[in-house]
Amino acid sequence: MYEFLDRRYAQALYDVCEKAGILEETLEDLNSIVESMEQSEELMKIIEHPQIHRAEKKAIFKRLFEDQVSPELLGFLILLIDKDRILYLKEKYNQFRLIYFERHNMLEAKVKTTIPLIDEQREALKVKLKNKYKKDIILLEEIDESLLGGMVVKIGDDVIDGSIKRRMESMKQLMQERKDIKVDVSEKFKPLVAKVKTVQPLNEEQKEQIIKKLKNYYNREFIIEESIDKKILGGVYITVGDDVIDVTVKGKLIELRRNMNG
Repeated sequence: MYEFLDRRYAQALYDVCEKAGILEETLEDLNSIVESMEQSEELMKIIEHPQIHRAEKKAIFKRLFEDQVSPELLGFLILLIDKDRILYLKEKYNQFRLIYFERHNMLEAKVKTTIPLIDEQREALKVKLKNKYKKDIILLEEIDESLLGGMVVKIGDDVIDGSIKRRMESMKQLMQERKDIKVDVSEKFKPLVAKVKTVQPLNEEQKEQIIKKLKNYYNREFIIEESIDKKILGGVYITVGDDVIDVTVKGKLIELRRNMNG
């Protein structure tokens, strides 16, 4: 119910601002006001205080924002105070942003990585996602060192997990499913070669994790041959003889497309 109301408020503001030609300005100003409210304990106390009358709250907002935002947006803020909905301005902003994206054929992709993406990776990812979803892609990037490496991309309900953390889990699952591999006794004590493709070089911890997983499954020693392949976008692509372990972002995108088409 509340999401529906938030959408109605946002739609009304959107229509007014579209006619006035100030959509982008309003989107930016709304974001700034939401951040100000979240960061200002004093402002939140004023908004929440039951003994401060609406007229006084409206006067405070006018003093704060009258010279900073458009009359259309200021009027919207005053309306929310009158309706006792100003505490939920962030929800209106989120709906306003969603409407803007829908009208402009845009999608937001939340991307988590352990280190910032370089421009080449960023553009390659945007192109792949645009080709898949047929929309312009806006990346929201976040650093998450718990991933160990690789990246996680979330678009709506779709999640493309090409992180090192997920790779280790995927490798374990894939290896458990392979029960028919037989090793020649004469070859048993020779190290196997695992050819590993990544977007950027593995660190020692990542190499050790991969070797440990492979060794536990194949019961063999391993030598890793690394190569850089930026086409995979993120994740890791491993070949051991005829066995392939594909937990790349590119592979996840292909799998997601097949599932959607199927």
